[in-house]
Amino acid sequence: MTAKRIVSILLCMLLCVSAFLVSCGEDSNTDTSDASDEVVEINPAAGFKDFNDFTVAYIPLDDRPVQTDRVKYLAESAGITLKMPVEDDYRTILDAINGVENARGGNTKNLLNWLKEQEQNGVNCYIISLDQIFSGGLVNSRVGNNGNTNLDESETEIANYLVELAKNNYVVYLDTVMRLASTNGYKGYNLNEYYATRAYGSQLRATLPEEELTIENIVAGYRYGANDMEIPLMNVSVETGAYCTATEEQISEHLAARERKLNIITYLIEKAGKDIEHLIVGVDDSSANENIQYNERAYIEKIASSLPEFNLFAGADELGMMGIATLTSSLYAKYGEKGNILVNVVYYGMGQNEVADHYDYLTLKETVDRHLSAIGAKQSDDTGALQVLVLTRQSSLDSKDLQTNAKELVEQLKKNLEANIPTCVIDASNANGGNARIVSDCILSAEAPIPVGKALAISCWNTVSNTVGIGLSNAVARYNYIKNSSDVSDASNIGFLKTMTFALIKDASYRGHGSTMSFESTANYDDPLNIIKNIEASQILGKDIKPIDHGKKISVSDIVLPWNRAFECRFSINVQ
Repeated sequence: MTAKRIVSILLCMLLCVSAFLVSCGEDSNTDTSDASDEVVEINPAAGFKDFNDFTVAYIPLDDRPVQTDRVKYLAESAGITLKMPVEDDYRTILDAINGVENARGGNTKNLLNWLKEQEQNGVNCYIISLDQIFSGGLVNSRVGNNGNTNLDESETEIANYLVELAKNNYVVYLDTVMRLASTNGYKGYNLNEYYATRAYGSQLRATLPEEELTIENIVAGYRYGANDMEIPLMNVSVETGAYCTATEEQISEHLAARERKLNIITYLIEKAGKDIEHLIVGVDDSSANENIQYNERAYIEKIASSLPEFNLFAGADELGMMGIATLTSSLYAKYGEKGNILVNVVYYGMGQNEVADHYDYLTLKETVDRHLSAIGAKQSDDTGALQVLVLTRQSSLDSKDLQTNAKELVEQLKKNLEANIPTCVIDASNANGGNARIVSDCILSAEAPIPVGKALAISCWNTVSNTVGIGLSNAVARYNYIKNSSDVSDASNIGFLKTMTFALIKDASYRGHGSTMSFESTANYDDPLNIIKNIEASQILGKDIKPIDHGKKISVSDIVLPWNRAFECRFSINVQ
């Protein structure tokens, strides 16, 4: 780490709160574009104690709640103050919001200027989405840059600044392997184009040996199948089984966007090298065959293998939360002499060695293992460690049905909560790539209320990889904080309550009732008011993993759909 200023790294880990210093803390629910707060350097000999009054500058993948609200709540629960640019600079506007002509991504120029302001004001720790800073977000990264595949002048300026930023600061970079499909409802692309591009990308390609893994060779194989025959524009949809057709223009734009992303990550790795503290790459919406992503994944693994920390797995929506979790693990372990978090994983069902779901290329166990590795957790047989209870998909090897396995998981959860064993629950039972609610239904409908607040995470969001990443991030980041911090703040407890409230209302209640979900009704066991009553009555795990009465009142209101998409709702959470 000779290229880094040790003072800068330690600064990003601890801010003194004596009367002689100026705090840089901000309310993480407010706009954080004002970077005028002073960050004061401290004596490096002080070491790293905890995350209280600790600031991270974060550029999210996009403006969806999973990348913003949930990341803010998680940061709060780990004692971290999160600074973010103004929302309009990282916002994605779909066709359905303002029409095709006004669809757009974030403002990369403004984001670069914002980063420079943070560094000038002394912020030394960053989580940065490369898709956002270079392309204006995940969706906009899929449509190319007017057919350009190499870095233009403005992109080169961004890349060179990120290289310099990595030299003197602690930076976690987030990136994605572009998914197989275009975006439905963005810049004129509709569901037909989604099916057509996904079918085109899913076709088998010839796999390249390591010595031939170059961008030039990968791009040369984009249009050809494993049989060396050119892939037609009409293919059978993976989802519907019907024929669907993309135009030559659409395929050309799609392939140019893929090539551009490879050039961006290559430039950054070659220029920054080992100054990159951590690179996390999520493979967006894949499939379990040797598709167009296969050589791209292998290439990135090859060029990133020399970095201090590099991880690649299926999934994109969990990246922001993974950034928070890996940051807590890395800094506590490297600079706090606290050691890595130990995690004991228990599977319910026999599906852990099958592909996680239709949007993954790894088995469930591989998905869990890679996410744990990315956030710095070590697996252990110690049943007193942080325990992760995972419901798997139904397998032909399993003599029990999903309901039976779920009930056994919930019985173990009850025992763990009674014994104050830190626990994370993950429902990975939906093989089709959608929300699973079996475990949450068992928990919420139990005759005797299960004190959900004593669990560190309950996760059933969207695809299996997303579910795994979000659940593990929530649990590991909070566990790191309450286990290792010198003090657990009341603000962090509020952040944890928001984390749990959002997870259960959004992923269980809203996904069960959709637009009919009511914030006033108690007719259904999974209505928000019933969930809130449970959380309010529950103890939570505080400092040194000891249960405490939090004494808070929770209310929710103002549900909105930021992208006009049913599964991405946002609502306000007030904790008093």
